[in-house]
Amino acid sequence: MLLGMHRAYLPPGAAEDGRVTLDLPAGRVTPATVAAALGMPPDAARVVFRDGEAIATDHRLGDGDTVTFLWPIGGG
Repeated sequence: MLLGMHRAYLPPGAAEDGRVTLDLPAGRVTPATVAAALGMPPDAARVVFRDGEAIATDHRLGDGDTVTFLWPIGGG
């Protein structure tokens, strides 16, 4: 799911709620490979959730996992 500034990477025909279904080649699929398939720069995919749980960008994903990318926020 692409929210906020990540919506710029929605492919044509994507759902308005930011959901995207990708058909990626079999093998080791991670949030990093999903981000690359969407054309996102690596630094834009640092905060990732799978089914509501925070995960690393190299976490192996399974069929049907829902991945949400959030834009990193700075503060101080």
